[in-house]
Amino acid sequence: MKPRILLVCVLVLCAGAFIHFHNDLAVPLTRSLDEFPTTVGRWHMIHEWRFGSAILKNLKATGYVSRLYRDDRGREVELYLGYHDGGPDAGPIHSPRNCLPGGGWLQRVDKTVPVTLDGRKMKAVLAAYDKDDKTVTMLYWFQVSGKVVTNEYSLKLAEILGSMTSRRRDSAFVRMSTEISDRDGMAERALHDFAEAAYPEVEAFLPAPAARR
Repeated sequence: MKPRILLVCVLVLCAGAFIHFHNDLAVPLTRSLDEFPTTVGRWHMIHEWRFGSAILKNLKATGYVSRLYRDDRGREVELYLGYHDGGPDAGPIHSPRNCLPGGGWLQRVDKTVPVTLDGRKMKAVLAAYDKDDKTVTMLYWFQVSGKVVTNEYSLKLAEILGSMTSRRRDSAFVRMSTEISDRDGMAERALHDFAEAAYPEVEAFLPAPAARR
């Protein structure tokens, strides 16, 4: 057998063995999201959504929190934090870029913006979607092993690298949204204000990166 063919055979066998014997770990949250604070900074929870079985079956999140908060200026922001532990029963994150257009939402804004959260300079996605006479502005990001990413390709790559190096592909989707008018940047300011208040709490619930465990 020629050396090149032998090398290909060895690589195929190694890949097959890796796929057969490799199992990712199901990494639990530091604390249950049911304990997520009802007050973050000057924002207070005024409503909480609990999803039905049909939505949960489609979502396949290990844990989630979905709430509406209001601040002392009357601004309202919805928080959705969905966590996927990376185990065999955890499904992928559903990105707004893929899901909302299928539900009839028209994407009007989609851009990456700088955010400073808990003293860290990061990037997040600022997006706005229209449906009928309703406009929703949102600020969101994906978080994998402590790393914040803003697009689906980086999310998938981080999951693959985590799976190969530490058997971890746990990830979270953090989204803040509001129906406040985006005139004069009002909606974006409300989302940034809420994100700054909520981010330390979000970090406290997500598991530490592999290097820190």
